[in-house]
Amino acid sequence: MTPAMIIRNAAADGVTISVSATGTIKATGECEEVWRWLETIRNNKAELLQVLRNEMPRLEPMSAEEERIVSAWLTKIGERDPEIFSEVIQRCKKYPDAKRYFLLNAWSDASSCLKRGL
Repeated sequence: MTPAMIIRNAAADGVTISVSATGTIKATGECEEVWRWLETIRNNKAELLQVLRNEMPRLEPMSAEEERIVSAWLTKIGERDPEIFSEVIQRCKKYPDAKRYFLLNAWSDASSCLKRGL
């Protein structure tokens, strides 16, 4: 499983993987879910840190363009519920890790489409 897939799948289980203020891996969420992901996170620590440190932009307040990118990605993956859209955008505005997660997915998806010539 790639680091992006680990981050995405863990987030789907309610676990946010990020870099702590001291530069180490930080996993937050429900205790049971964090424990379930702990071995995978440990086994992929170096790769996860590389992705989290180097490939993600510095987080600032969510811009209108970022909202558009996340909304477009949600539409692309088949999400149609306006309440879900609203909840995702609000979480992105409130939680830097949520913003990072959704933008990473949107950018990863866009990059893979570009590489395939779509």
